Amino acid sequence: MTIIDAIKKGLKAAGVNEKYASKVQKLFKIEKEEDIATYVALFKDNILPDLEDTSAVEKAKRTLSLNMRRIMV
Repeated sequence: MTIIDAIKKGLKAAGVNEKYASKVQKLFKIEKEEDIATYVALFKDNILPDLEDTSAVEKAKRTLSLNMRRIMV
């Protein structure tokens, strides 16, 4: 099993989208399959909430921008 596959498995077990596997690997510089559950937990508890908040804000800005364009037309 590759490291990315192991990280994806850990993310899935933690209820986190597997699309973050490469971010987890790069952020924690994971080169071995040891302690992946710890890294996933740290990511889920400390980093993911900020990523989700940022994503929600960006989505709201895009929606507002599109609505403003519709109003002006």
